[in-house]
Amino acid sequence: MDVDQRCPLMGSGMIVQLASGGAISWQWAVLISFVAAVIFVYVSGLRGIGWTNFMQAIIMLVGMASVGFLVSRNYFGGVGRMFETLAELRPTHLVLPDTSGNGMFWYASTALLSGLGFWMWPHLFAATYSAKDENVVRRNAVILPLYQLAMVPVIIVGFAVAAKGAVDPSFGLKIAKPDHAMFVTLLDSTPPWVVGLLGAGGLAASISTSSGLILTAANLTARNIMQKGLLPRMTDMQVARAGRGLVVLYTAVALVFAFLAPSMLVNLLIVGYSGITQFFPGVVLGLFSERPTKWGVISGLVVGLSALFMFQFGGIKAPFDLQPGFVGLILNFATVWVVSAFTEPVDDARLNRFKSALSDGEVA
Repeated sequence: MDVDQRCPLMGSGMIVQLASGGAISWQWAVLISFVAAVIFVYVSGLRGIGWTNFMQAIIMLVGMASVGFLVSRNYFGGVGRMFETLAELRPTHLVLPDTSGNGMFWYASTALLSGLGFWMWPHLFAATYSAKDENVVRRNAVILPLYQLAMVPVIIVGFAVAAKGAVDPSFGLKIAKPDHAMFVTLLDSTPPWVVGLLGAGGLAASISTSSGLILTAANLTARNIMQKGLLPRMTDMQVARAGRGLVVLYTAVALVFAFLAPSMLVNLLIVGYSGITQFFPGVVLGLFSERPTKWGVISGLVVGLSALFMFQFGGIKAPFDLQPGFVGLILNFATVWVVSAFTEPVDDARLNRFKSALSDGEVA
């Protein structure tokens, strides 16, 4: 799994470390990324994150589409010859791993769960709410998945590294960690300006991703928990100040996890996807069907999350070796349909008033 997906601060720290040629230690590189992320959130806010994502997307899409194929051509004369070399010398790299003994059903259900839960994360909802109009939301929903095409040349570079290491074992000694393979390969096979350009794009991607997550978490905590729950008399200005303070706190927490338990971040991400995807039935069925009711969606969430915790932490093995969150999602869907069949939907008049207030900006 890519380091930037596990922890954006670790991804940006790795780029700083490798770009410095090892002159900056990993710990100092991550600390620099921590300071950069906090300053970035304070200065830019949500709009700055959006523009940074736009610019780094262009750099990464164009750059990776070019470099991904140039690396295989530089080492082997083309993608075809690269795969022939890999099939001959390291054929196990061309089959899916056993995912540490979890099995193929776990692997497939985890991948499907992650795909379904992608749009359920709060920071993506925040970006949707800040859009100028519905056409922007539609356009982003069409364009954003295309960004995943950038993974194809990255995967090709990974195969090229594996094949090059099989042909020339000394090349593999240059790569201290698997996460370093991409950057080390760029340093070895492309001009320095290309490395700098892609490094800048990767750094922008890491910092903007971490900033978006931190900003959303801080604002949700300040408004939904503090103002709406614990301290209802808080003014909007106090909420804004609290959000700024929480930005530093949450970034520091992420930094501590990056230092003390970096390997735990993968499991945290999978558990996070398992939980956040439980909103998928309510959101999707609510958009495309009039059948779901409030109590149906709430019941589905309770059943799905209960199944997740039971299989994930209760010592009970999930059926067919499926990912626990995926089992919870199936039970969630079934519960929404069954409970909705025996409960009344929200009164249309109340729903229309809510929609009217939402369009007028009266509902946050």
